[in-house]
Amino acid sequence: MLEPESTLCGFPVSLDFAGQGTFQVFFDDLGNPIRLNVLEHSTGTLSANGIELRFASSDNQFFDFQNQTLAEVGLVFRYSGPGVGALLMDRGRLIWNIDASGEMVGPPTFEAGPHPELHGDLGGLCAALTP
Repeated sequence: MLEPESTLCGFPVSLDFAGQGTFQVFFDDLGNPIRLNVLEHSTGTLSANGIELRFASSDNQFFDFQNQTLAEVGLVFRYSGPGVGALLMDRGRLIWNIDASGEMVGPPTFEAGPHPELHGDLGGLCAALTP
């Protein structure tokens, strides 16, 4: 089950996707990782109640281990349906604090662009997946 979509919609929502990515690690003079750049492109299907929507993502993540930040830029995800276009799209720029292992800590420290999933605004998506 896909979260938070399943919980917020009140029924199981699943996501089946495939993609490819590039990953670059940058090291300091002592061989310690100081930055990680991740670029992933994915497509697939979001489904619930026998209804299928298209999924696409082109997400860029820039981890800065020295400043303990993560910048996320691009199309985090887009759900679209035939004949209706984009139903929900999360895109723009987010800056997060991260811990030493790269896990996000707390809410974003900067936000630009619509990020409906971050704010629990999935009503249109839930309606589109309701028969």
